[in-house]
Amino acid sequence: MVGFKMRSYRLTTALILTLLLGVGCVYYNTFYFARKNFNDAEDARKKAGIESAAGQAGKYQVAIEKSLKVLTDHPNSKYVDDALYIMGKSYYHLGDYSNGERKFRELLAAYPQSEYFENSLFYLGKCRVMQEEYILARQDFIKVDSLTNNQETKAEARYMLGEIEFREENYEEAIEYYFMYLDKFGDLENASVVQFKIAEAYSLLEDYEAAKDAYLKVANYNPHDTLYFQSQYNGGDSYYLIGQIDSGYVVFQSLAENDKYYSAAGAIRLKLSEGLAMQGDIGGALEEYQKIAEEFAKTQPAAVAYFEMGEIYMKEFNDLEAAKEMYDSSKSAYRSPEVYQKAIERSANISKLSDYRASVTGEDLEAAAQSQYNLAELIMFELGNPDTALYEFRILIDSFPQSSYAAKAHLARGYIFSSFFDDPEAARKEYEAVIEKYPHTDYVEDAAEELAIDLDSIDIDYPGKRYRTAEKMLFEEQNIDSAMIIFQSIIDDFPGSKFAPKAAYAKVRLMEIYSPPEEYIPDDSNFVPDSTLILAYQNVADTYAGTEYADSALSRLGKKVQRRPPPQPQQQPQQEDEGMIDEQFAQEADTVSGQVYSLDSLAEYFGVDSMKVFIDTLHEIKSEPRYKPEFVYPPSAYQTQFDGYVGFAVKIDGLGKPIEWHIVQPSTIREIDEAAYEALRYTEFNTAEMDLEYFDQWQYYRIRVEPPRDVSGYE
Repeated sequence: MVGFKMRSYRLTTALILTLLLGVGCVYYNTFYFARKNFNDAEDARKKAGIESAAGQAGKYQVAIEKSLKVLTDHPNSKYVDDALYIMGKSYYHLGDYSNGERKFRELLAAYPQSEYFENSLFYLGKCRVMQEEYILARQDFIKVDSLTNNQETKAEARYMLGEIEFREENYEEAIEYYFMYLDKFGDLENASVVQFKIAEAYSLLEDYEAAKDAYLKVANYNPHDTLYFQSQYNGGDSYYLIGQIDSGYVVFQSLAENDKYYSAAGAIRLKLSEGLAMQGDIGGALEEYQKIAEEFAKTQPAAVAYFEMGEIYMKEFNDLEAAKEMYDSSKSAYRSPEVYQKAIERSANISKLSDYRASVTGEDLEAAAQSQYNLAELIMFELGNPDTALYEFRILIDSFPQSSYAAKAHLARGYIFSSFFDDPEAARKEYEAVIEKYPHTDYVEDAAEELAIDLDSIDIDYPGKRYRTAEKMLFEEQNIDSAMIIFQSIIDDFPGSKFAPKAAYAKVRLMEIYSPPEEYIPDDSNFVPDSTLILAYQNVADTYAGTEYADSALSRLGKKVQRRPPPQPQQQPQQEDEGMIDEQFAQEADTVSGQVYSLDSLAEYFGVDSMKVFIDTLHEIKSEPRYKPEFVYPPSAYQTQFDGYVGFAVKIDGLGKPIEWHIVQPSTIREIDEAAYEALRYTEFNTAEMDLEYFDQWQYYRIRVEPPRDVSGYE
């Protein structure tokens, strides 16, 4: 009996050991395959010299799946921190930064003594950088720098601190971190890249002297061939930018003579040709550009060469026919992203010139003056030829001295003298001419601003002054009759002023508020104004069609307008004292009366099932606008801390101005959406970088919204 019991005990023990060993074997095999796939993927990725998973995505995914099994089936094993680290890094290289951040945070919280602690903190910072969480990322890298004894890790942390400042456009701070890196770790492999980033930062600060030195110094850090070429190329370009053309030319000559860079011969020779033109050898530059166009036919260098020849013919010789031929050749040679759109625009604009010139000879003097102004403006802003533009604006002033466009021409000449020729005295004379010759126009205010003159100190009468006088009568003195008389005088005396439609609309609003029919009930939405008001509003809409005041008049009549507003605040209750007008009146001319357009109603307007589907079909405007007004973050929205984008569907005309737009991806915060709407209203897009097929078509554009630093907590 005892023998049986002993045998039974031995069998049971053996069975338990077998089961335990079996479980351990399965558990270890799971982790083994996780680590093997991870290590294989890491080795291949490092060999390729890239950050992304690229061709190793499958192995990283297997590593994640196997590691997850370790975590779920064996949460108390010794490999949990290994599994978390493998998952975090795999997610990072797969571009799933949110999940990567989560795994690194789990490891840091649960295993502060783990051998992976420092690396996890470092990659947590990198995940946060990729998600633009710069404040937290900065804290992570500062902590890594202070904790680690590994010099390479410390160097990488310094570099990432520089990268954060660079991404936030704090280029001076970025340079400081990059220099800290080089001072201690200048012998590391990444030093040449860090030196290149220093040069880039100086370039973005427009300190081209320092940028030039920094680019050329990259050669001291044994860069790979591609980085050496790029740094030398940029260094030569920086020489050009500071006017040291001969030195820049020598740099490009050296690159041209190096057989390693044969594949970039076209780009190098273009810079050599540019140098010839900048040295004043126009004939030599044309000859070299022609050779490039022939030797590199149907390639990007050929397209650029033709375009540059067009620029020379237009700006140096004023030979628009030859210039157009070169621009058309550029379009045909290659769809170069560098010049293709510009060539289309230049060619089209030269064609416009003949139309404008024909219009200048017309019998309608004001229309002829407008055509001459458009011609000069096109030469200035679209063709980039300030010398010829000055001449054309002068022709306008001499030929149409009584036209309001003559005053605008003086302003334009002042701008050209100030911005392109650094001649403040000549600019001053042009601005003074506006005040002396055209004191009763809107343009005196612009001229006075340029001259820093207080117009109230000068005894002249102009539309803006009258309008502000009417406002004073209305809001400060509650003298409605006097305000009405002044508004009418603006309409009568200054019919071409921008204040005329504003005064006309204000006058009708005053009629509606202060002289309504006896049965007028302000809060009755079904109330229909009498025929006098209907005719008055219709007159504003007809006389000033196309202005925001005409749109507002149509809206008061319940008629459809082309341009729709952003979501509007709820109407404030009308004050009990009808003798006072609330702030809405002062703003109403710039909006269409408080109608809110939901995304569903917009989807119906565009004829689509959903806004997301509609947005996906739109061409996105990614190029920087020619003029982008500063987005003013509404103080009333500070507490929301909204940081993101507001997306628009927008139509743009040939001059780059928005002609119709709607918010299709709102922030959901009324004040922010309104501020974004107002910012877009005054944006001017760069049509030279836009395909002509998209003009007057719906496109997608988004405005970046960031809280002010003193509010968001940024340092």
